[in-house]
Amino acid sequence: MFVVAAVAGGSDQPTSPARDGSPTTAAEVEPVAGVEHSVDAYTCERLAEEAKAIAAADSSIGKLLQVYTPAVVSDQIAAYNAGDVAIPEGSTSVTVLQCSALGTFETGTDIPIAIELRVDLNGDAWVWYGVQE
Repeated sequence: MFVVAAVAGGSDQPTSPARDGSPTTAAEVEPVAGVEHSVDAYTCERLAEEAKAIAAADSSIGKLLQVYTPAVVSDQIAAYNAGDVAIPEGSTSVTVLQCSALGTFETGTDIPIAIELRVDLNGDAWVWYGVQE
């Protein structure tokens, strides 16, 4: 199963408020049939598109209208596939691809954001994005 989720605040907890004061939430979107959802298929550009799709599906996150200049911060996909990246003790997921970008929100504000591809204890991959603090 592939899960797409997002939180507009700075943590992966859906209870923290967004920097603009809007409520945050997690959104789950089922994969589209026939679309590749392997972690190998992900780039920062693809994560940026997923983040926009998440925002379009769940307006309570705060509408992310555009994502500019996505860039790799950390890429652990090959190491994860080789079994060299484990979920840290006490955690429920590990980030396998981390990107930074500039996001334009419906308020017209451009804010630095982080976008991550994470894998959980069940091996499910999901996309997270949040405002960088």
